[in-house]
Amino acid sequence: MKVNPNNVPGFYAELSADQGYYYQLKYYAEALVNDRPITTATAHSTMGSIEILEAEIESADRNGVWG
Repeated sequence: MKVNPNNVPGFYAELSADQGYYYQLKYYAEALVNDRPITTATAHSTMGSIEILEAEIESADRNGVWG
């Protein structure tokens, strides 16, 4: 994952295989598609992850300015 902070060079964050929004969303989607019980990454926590991602995208689009 590339991180692009304001006023400093960007860098790639190193995430282990069990971290990051991607893995939470992947687990949730695969459980739904394969009709398996969801024991982690509940709908509520996944919704929170999506809200964070949307805020990150909005922040990036505004160059970090909140409005």
